[in-house]
Amino acid sequence: QGELTNDATHDKIIDETIARFGKIDVLVNNAGVFKKPGDASYIESFDYVFAVNVRAAFRLVELATPHLEKTKGNIINVSSIASGPKKLDFGGLEGVVYAMTKSALDRYTQNINQSLMKKGIRINNINPGPFVSNFGNRGAGDGADAAAAKTEFLHKLIEKITPAGRFGQPEELVPAFLLLADEKSSFITGSIWVLDGGMGTWAPEATDLKL
Repeated sequence: QGELTNDATHDKIIDETIARFGKIDVLVNNAGVFKKPGDASYIESFDYVFAVNVRAAFRLVELATPHLEKTKGNIINVSSIASGPKKLDFGGLEGVVYAMTKSALDRYTQNINQSLMKKGIRINNINPGPFVSNFGNRGAGDGADAAAAKTEFLHKLIEKITPAGRFGQPEELVPAFLLLADEKSSFITGSIWVLDGGMGTWAPEATDLKL
């Protein structure tokens, strides 16, 4: 555990993993933030979110690569459906910055794939949509009342704009991780896996439009 904006934390993660297990088979870059905690300015939040969502993943891949080359292991980056064209204007400038970081992570995975494959290392992204998570709860609002109100609104919204009609459950992400991490998936690399309950295919019904 540690602050991912600190390079020493990245070193610690890799060093302690090797010390305990002797190798690295899979690197999962799952940490992510929507904004900087507290009363931060937009530019302070920008720097913080990019440091955690992009720079930390970039450096952990760099540090893990020599070890993954030995095991012919693989990397799974957790991105988001926010990396694609937006379906709704929601989240303000903080949402824009978050989407920028996830777009960067998608492009990183697809552009570094070829060089990593020369070392026998696969890299893929999993891009979740609306899932029940602490991340979602924290992103809803800083205060308890604000968070509760926004969470209720989000649930109603997701029911409307997701063909599945609900939030995904964390355990519904597990099969994708297991598949991508499995050595039998040796032909799957440089890919973006969207798990969003069909949210990316949603469009408003013609009868819902006020013309």
